[in-house]
Amino acid sequence: MVVFQETALFPWMTLIDNIAFGPIQAGVPKLSAHEQARALLSKVGLTGFEHRFPDQVSGGMQRRAEVARALINRPKVLLLDEPFRGLDHMSRGLMQEYFLRLFEDEGITTLFVTSEVDEAILLADRVIVLSYKPTAVKSILDVFLPRPRTFQMQTLPQFAELKGATLQLLYEEALKGFVKGTAASAELDRLMAAQRSMR
Repeated sequence: MVVFQETALFPWMTLIDNIAFGPIQAGVPKLSAHEQARALLSKVGLTGFEHRFPDQVSGGMQRRAEVARALINRPKVLLLDEPFRGLDHMSRGLMQEYFLRLFEDEGITTLFVTSEVDEAILLADRVIVLSYKPTAVKSILDVFLPRPRTFQMQTLPQFAELKGATLQLLYEEALKGFVKGTAASAELDRLMAAQRSMR
């Protein structure tokens, strides 16, 4: 199952209908699917919002509903592609805490894609850093922070150490892209100058 960067909730369906959609399509009776959806709505803190439409709730609530919609299908692996992108700093922090509690309860194998270093370290057991083109695994860092995790763990020395190591790896790859981009830009300038001189 995948939770995308942008909201993928059906705007014409209420939250409970959005969450129950997968099981209903798989042949689960609507009443039973709604019971499962209500239990997950409660788990993600959306009790009382079952009959709201996506545009009637905040971005953070939409994200929680999308996670619930993925979970109701009992996936073996869940891919989250920058699911908290676009949320303000505090909403993002709260969503990370929800995510930590939810997935420590559920125990689902999760691949969480993010460009936020703090988020990666706080949520992960392993941080995989990718290289610049051609993209490959540059390094895998094990995260030995104790569980259950809390937002406050970002102040621990181990967290700072992991963050420093991760940032160094990312800096090396960003530098490669910058140098390559600068060289390409210089070559383009040279070609344009040559073209102008031929006029």
